[in-house]
Amino acid sequence: MAKTTKRITGDYDIITDDGTSGTILLDTQTVTINGNLNVVGTQTTVSSTDTAITDNTIILNDGESTNGVSAGTAGIEIDRGIAADGSTANDHATFMFNETDDAFEAKLGSAYAVTRGGTPVGSDDLATKSYVDSSVGGASADKIVEGDSEAEIFDDGVGTSQFKVNLDGTDVFTVTPTTLSYANVAVNGN
Repeated sequence: MAKTTKRITGDYDIITDDGTSGTILLDTQTVTINGNLNVVGTQTTVSSTDTAITDNTIILNDGESTNGVSAGTAGIEIDRGIAADGSTANDHATFMFNETDDAFEAKLGSAYAVTRGGTPVGSDDLATKSYVDSSVGGASADKIVEGDSEAEIFDDGVGTSQFKVNLDGTDVFTVTPTTLSYANVAVNGN
């Protein structure tokens, strides 16, 4: 098959019309390319309301020739516009792979963003250990249950506090501010 090349100087527009009146019908006509489309340049802009992509995988940073992402990061950036107060500090949200740390990062502006894994909002936020340590001073669990055994820490904030271990449905170890009990042995006060 012969190759046809069209050379132009400057911008080149393909405009569809109804074929009879010369009226431009941008919203009702379709340009179809049967075959592959190769766009070579430094920037591609698609101005559409909805983009549907059939591919199962979108490859970013295709053709990387070095070990790792030479630009340092690769990912998706969302332009959020300008805030109501006019600030642009959080005008972009990103989900990027950081080559330096070998980690995916979700950010709002330059700060890390909340990442959700389910509903309701808040209860399924995903967090790293370092996030939990810096936010709440470390991870904590007030109850561990397996079958009919449990370990529980209870503190109502007004004076009733206890630590209890129950094995096979029987309390075997209990600590309160004034008592230590293990099986049939109890220590009160001093």
